[in-house]
Amino acid sequence: PVAIEQLVAIVAELCVAPSDSNVEVYLSPTAKEVSHLARAVELIDGATRSLDVAMYSFRDSDIEAALGRAIDRGVRVRVILEKANEDRRDPEGSLSAGLEDAGMDVRYVNKTMHHKFVLVDGPQGGADSDQADQATESILMTGSANWSYSAATRYDENTLVFTNHPELALRYQREFDLVWQYSRDFVWGS
Repeated sequence: PVAIEQLVAIVAELCVAPSDSNVEVYLSPTAKEVSHLARAVELIDGATRSLDVAMYSFRDSDIEAALGRAIDRGVRVRVILEKANEDRRDPEGSLSAGLEDAGMDVRYVNKTMHHKFVLVDGPQGGADSDQADQATESILMTGSANWSYSAATRYDENTLVFTNHPELALRYQREFDLVWQYSRDFVWGS
């Protein structure tokens, strides 16, 4: 116990979120209209600059529609999707092709990509000071839940939404950018 107390004392200041930060918790199973899926639609509809999505499984038409609305508003949408690796073999009519047709950039990796997060208006590129400012304004949604009806209404899942947690935003942006850098482009249409 003494060693743990000493370790906690050393890193305590690193573990304190800004005073105006917020964490929302969504636990499943629950009704879809109050689930992480409904909150994801709200977050996507509120995006102004960018959406970086890393999702293992994605089968929710409301979220797909919200991503399309984001594209229509001029939001940059990048998606790393586990299923895109399978979709590339027979792309016609696939989710990945539909996302590409809507104007999103879809990619996949040659291993199991099990992430489940979206970074809304994340700290993409730019100067370090720009990234720090953008990180403060970012919203991160992450957890165990995929974007599917079953994840919301049948399975035991957890999803957290972090607002004004710049350290988390920077870390997740770094992870997204790393996976993106080593991903493969889902090629479909023109």
